[in-house]
Amino acid sequence: MSKMAAEDGLDVRASMPQDEVVDAPPPPPVATSQQPIALSVEEKLTISLSQEGALEAFDLKGTLSLTANDDVAAACRLTVANKTAAAGTTFATHPKVDKKAWESDGIVQMKSGGGFPVGRAVGVVRWALSTTDEQQVPLTINCWPEDEGDGQMNVNIEYTAARSGMELYDVSIKIPGCGAQPEIVAVDGTHSHDA
Repeated sequence: MSKMAAEDGLDVRASMPQDEVVDAPPPPPVATSQQPIALSVEEKLTISLSQEGALEAFDLKGTLSLTANDDVAAACRLTVANKTAAAGTTFATHPKVDKKAWESDGIVQMKSGGGFPVGRAVGVVRWALSTTDEQQVPLTINCWPEDEGDGQMNVNIEYTAARSGMELYDVSIKIPGCGAQPEIVAVDGTHSHDA
């Protein structure tokens, strides 16, 4: 809802009851351009790790969107220079994109006789990856629970970006198993508790 409201320039907070207003992390920067075309790449990654840190599930979904800003740009051809991806990644093109040109040369263009819509973002290529290859995980998580006695546990959780040069937005780390409100001694970021 908040993303749709942001696209329309609406303030969702004004219409929400005051006890439901939550400070959310800022969204990733949106490219604004006066260039003939604008491209945006969005990926969503969901990972589940076991208590010991072993990878249980890895699901990546991504979209390349193109916006033509004038009639001349609507007839553009986009060449994806490096179409290499992790083994097992599947790609799908928009039904109006020339699939043969994409598969043979990594070119995104409309099928003959048409152009991209002007002034509207169109998802032209989607990709997905489900794997058990732990080398694909962008974060390493180190968890050290220590029994303090009297039913008290001290848990240290450390997470580190596994790849340099990668920017992550809206990262949520969920830790199950804590029924009572925990005492947070130190945190880098924000936290919440949902029993």
